[in-house]
Amino acid sequence: DIANKIASKAGKKLKINDVDFDSLVTELKTNKCGFVAAGMSITDDKKKNVDFSIPYFDAAQSIIVRKGSPIKSRKDLNGKKVGVQQGTTGDIYCTNQDGKNDLHVNTVRLNKGADAITDLINGKLDAVVIDDFPAQKFVSKNSDKIVKLPEALTVEHYAIAVKKGNAELLNTINGVLKDMKSSGELDKIVNKYKSSLENQ
Repeated sequence: DIANKIASKAGKKLKINDVDFDSLVTELKTNKCGFVAAGMSITDDKKKNVDFSIPYFDAAQSIIVRKGSPIKSRKDLNGKKVGVQQGTTGDIYCTNQDGKNDLHVNTVRLNKGADAITDLINGKLDAVVIDDFPAQKFVSKNSDKIVKLPEALTVEHYAIAVKKGNAELLNTINGVLKDMKSSGELDKIVNKYKSSLENQ
């Protein structure tokens, strides 16, 4: 939906290229695509190769603990048994796959977030790290047993990427995003996306 608006504003016809996530930056550099709108988070590493729009979505990795837990903040996770869903940002962070983790936790990797929550409730885990949206759902369904900490483990800002130096397209994209934010259309799209995740 966002990509369609951008293409329309730029006076172009939208053509969607489905490529591996790892190849997205190369696609931009070699002019195989005009912009990337595929849940790409802003990082210093990526900024070396692409220019980013203003963020259109913030995704937090939330920390869930049992009620009455001594864990009150992210630093309290050090040395604790933490459940994550395999392949998620929480998994990458807790298992320190990118070498940027400032915490040292005993990570338990599970196939489903719901399994991690069950293990937490049953006392097999000290905490669970999971995307904020499912975290809210799990906590609301088990509010007598678990709580979400106010402090997130990490927060990622998602934005649209363009080839480095393509200021004209970047300005167009930022204009579209600002219009969609002020009209409330962007929130509707994000909520539609969240609902589709919920129904998976």
